Amino acid sequence: MERIEPPKDLKKQVMDAALAADRVRKPASRRSSAKHWITRALVSAAALVFIAGSVWNYGLYRERMAAPLTLEEALDIPATQIEQLVSLKPEDSQAERAYGVACIVNNGQSKQFIVYVFGAQATAGSQAYQVWLLQDGQRRSAGTFRVDEQGIGVLALPIASDSLTFDSIGITLEPDDNGDQPRGDKKFGSIKG
Repeated sequence: MERIEPPKDLKKQVMDAALAADRVRKPASRRSSAKHWITRALVSAAALVFIAGSVWNYGLYRERMAAPLTLEEALDIPATQIEQLVSLKPEDSQAERAYGVACIVNNGQSKQFIVYVFGAQATAGSQAYQVWLLQDGQRRSAGTFRVDEQGIGVLALPIASDSLTFDSIGITLEPDDNGDQPRGDKKFGSIKG
């Protein structure tokens, strides 16, 4: 094969082509990196919207589950059954019209411990009635409630375990609802049966 001398401007042609390609590549890479940045920003924004929507929906779900049932929803719940009923009498003989009941109610899906008092002295300010359950000489609080001007008060608590055991019930009128031991006068007690 015969040797041919390259043209004298070949080096210039190659360098010009390389520089021209570099000039084309820089704006293209800037466009490409701008596209990647925009894509990343859109994906991040979509993820934030999704997370915020999920948190908001979870809040609505919890709020809805805590809200009382509507009449239509209540119609779908099976009939309740009173599993245990305890009569409560007033400690003060002057409160002859006062009475109360405590019961464990089972609706087939959950159980509740409910205390009703009627004709009780109305609470004022921070006062609260506190329900005490006595079991084997040990006293524990079942919760507090307030009594309105008509003398009516209600305590309703869900029962987490299968059974709630107690020997007797006492209700005291406390200066506030923060006590872990009785500080006020006993107002109601269970009737021994």
